[in-house]
Amino acid sequence: MVITRLTKAGLCCAWAPGGRKFALGASERAVDVCYHNESKDVWAPRLIKKKHGSAVMAVAWHPSGLVLATASTDGKLRLFNAAVPDVDGQPALAALAGSRFGDCLLELPLAGGWGLAAAFSTGGSCLAVASQGSQVTLLSSIDLQDPASLDAAAAEAAGRVQHLALPCLPLKSLAFLSDGLLVGGGFDGCPVLCSRQGDGTWQYVRSLQGVKPSSSSGGSNSGSVQEAPPRAASLSARIKMFEQQAAAASAAGGGKAAAAAAAAAAAGEAGADRQAAGGGGNKSKQHGRGPHESCIIAVVPLSCSKGESCVAFLTASMEGCIAEWRVDGEAM
Repeated sequence: MVITRLTKAGLCCAWAPGGRKFALGASERAVDVCYHNESKDVWAPRLIKKKHGSAVMAVAWHPSGLVLATASTDGKLRLFNAAVPDVDGQPALAALAGSRFGDCLLELPLAGGWGLAAAFSTGGSCLAVASQGSQVTLLSSIDLQDPASLDAAAAEAAGRVQHLALPCLPLKSLAFLSDGLLVGGGFDGCPVLCSRQGDGTWQYVRSLQGVKPSSSSGGSNSGSVQEAPPRAASLSARIKMFEQQAAAASAAGGGKAAAAAAAAAAAGEAGADRQAAGGGGNKSKQHGRGPHESCIIAVVPLSCSKGESCVAFLTASMEGCIAEWRVDGEAM
């Protein structure tokens, strides 16, 4: 258990590479970096404060585990020195020279309002931040051995900052599948792909709407799409379902069998109600949208089998659906 120094709700969390510390962004305009103090055998917090103008919505670690990116509702992207001496020692990185834990190394405005998600590329040379205005801000050519690469004005002047507009609803999660391929998921419920072009700029490629998740074999759950339980289409139908469950349980003296029977009957009525209202079945699947019925809240890269020319990742949405996707890497 970690006793943080935060007094308000935590909104985002991310483990640093190596798993020896993690960052927790909060609504009180602060970030807690928690690490394991081996000498005392406790998890201790260190606070990054007085830097954000509003709630911190996303945090992402550089692959080195020494720099932390944050995105907040004040519409700013920031990079911080997050090196904890008890864990990281004294890093010999030029970009961190002269700074200490919690110092802001870079601050950039986001396009499209407040930030929702952030991710570093696998090599750490690129940072992507999704914002509420359906845009992604990308900072390229990050080099922690070169302090000039973290100069915000120089980065914008050199064209290393790109604001990419997307033809979809805002993204809530981001992940780099490689240094040149970015996948995101959000309120559309469909993953979208962006790729880096030969001139270094990023471009929206396509949405995976209508593309079926993979069904490859290999493990007991490999390639499977785990669906959430069916839900009633309206609030009144849901209320009726719970009332019937309670009445059946009461009539049977709390008997589980009666409650289960009532729940099954109510679920059947809810399904009929949904079919009458929307033409039957899962509407998103009916229109070829995909397995997710609501916002995608997590994207996790996977490794393809040796010899395969593909990129693979998992997506998870708010209704409890998890899907695995495989995309031809050569087609990108």
